[in-house]
Amino acid sequence: MTTSSPFSGKSAVANSPWRVQITYVVIGALFLGYIVIRALHVGAVYDEVMTIETAEKWQFWDILINRGSRHANNHVLNTLLVKSFFYIGNVSLFWARLPNVISFAFYAYFLYKIALRNLSTAVGIGLFVLALANPFLLEFFGLARGYGLSIAFMMGSLYFASEDFKSPSVRKFLASIFLAGLSAVSVFSMLYFFLALTFILNLVPVFRKDAASLKKGLGISCSVGAIFLCFILPVVFRLHKYGQLYYGGVHDFYNDTLFSLAKYSLGSLGNESNVYLALNFLLLSLGVTVSAALFFKREWISLRNVFVGLTTFLVVTIVAAYYLAGARYPIDRVALFLYPLLVILFCFCLNDLGGYLRGGVISLLVLACGINFTLNANFYKVGVWDYEAHTRQILEKVNEEGRRTGRTVNLVCSTVLGKVVEYYVNSCNYSYVHVLGEGAGAVSYADIDFYILFSREFEPLEEMKDGLSDPWREFLNPYKKDVFLEYPKEDIYVLTNFRTSD
Repeated sequence: MTTSSPFSGKSAVANSPWRVQITYVVIGALFLGYIVIRALHVGAVYDEVMTIETAEKWQFWDILINRGSRHANNHVLNTLLVKSFFYIGNVSLFWARLPNVISFAFYAYFLYKIALRNLSTAVGIGLFVLALANPFLLEFFGLARGYGLSIAFMMGSLYFASEDFKSPSVRKFLASIFLAGLSAVSVFSMLYFFLALTFILNLVPVFRKDAASLKKGLGISCSVGAIFLCFILPVVFRLHKYGQLYYGGVHDFYNDTLFSLAKYSLGSLGNESNVYLALNFLLLSLGVTVSAALFFKREWISLRNVFVGLTTFLVVTIVAAYYLAGARYPIDRVALFLYPLLVILFCFCLNDLGGYLRGGVISLLVLACGINFTLNANFYKVGVWDYEAHTRQILEKVNEEGRRTGRTVNLVCSTVLGKVVEYYVNSCNYSYVHVLGEGAGAVSYADIDFYILFSREFEPLEEMKDGLSDPWREFLNPYKKDVFLEYPKEDIYVLTNFRTSD
């Protein structure tokens, strides 16, 4: 009987399929459990509240065409699914998050298929772990936003693209292009991925000198692309007209896109030097691995090179869009789709190197990734919106204080916290809490019982004309006050007992 080393070039599926597959299932189930627990326990964030309001108030067709909306918060497909889930379940935060929770199962499934069918056992399982164990990525599979959906569709598109490369067929090609289109409908910035994938898929038959496949591919690409672009572009132009495409970087791809993605993935919001160090090391490792694979295994028409070309063209498209059309560089959550794509690129190139070398490298990376996940995993906050991590708990304690004193207390908060505070006060029936809006104008400091302060320096983007300034801070600064609650890690403080300095 022959056996294969875990670092051999052949997949171990032929020898022990059930062991390999159970390993994938167990790993996937553990991360799915993590996401479900987060979806149940993490508090709402501003963008989710906007999504829930849109799903409740708008009709399906209005959501689909973003009718009359002047904001970019409506991730169309996600909002449609949230509205549908409200019909079959209930109007709650968890039900709003369910579409993305479910999408994680599809993301993991297609990732598993790519790894199992194309890589050695060790590298395949390493790819699976690396592409899942990013705490920043997993946060968005447990939120009512479109990012989890878009990345799941992207992974499905990559799977069918890889299968079409190995055994071309109209069905696989169409599935890949269609899923890439759905990814772009989920989050419009995924147009970069859609264009890059379409280009690369049609470039393959050119290198193979397969005119028939090229003709069919171009026909499918143009037809599917026209349908999706006719839907997406009018909405994008409308958002541009109203100045709502402001979210993004204006410096360069490295400092905006890659750095912001690394910062949140590593959970290092306050230590930029360590982020740059880790990012440079990872980019150097990626560059060396890709170069070595291209040098030692010069197989130009290969699935590995499909991912090399896709990633390269994707980056070129993003940079070109900035210089030619003024489109901003994707940052933090908008750039998340690059993470699994870079991991796939790295692992496919690593797979072409020596068995024990790649086994050692993938083991070290999995260990480092596991340590990072352990240090940054949590069940109470979202990195991008960490200042909203404790809103529900704060309101519960403030409401309890009102109940204890037998009167309704007046509450004000930093503007950036207002939407979520309003959501919880309305949905959780905090009957002893009365929120004073910014227009409450003539109130005296003595009329305010509690003030939720987000004290971190928060500079709104220049294009946000309404801003995110905090009028209460300037108003209450001259007065003495006591700290009722504090969450120093997120820079949230609840102040009370306002009085003059006399």
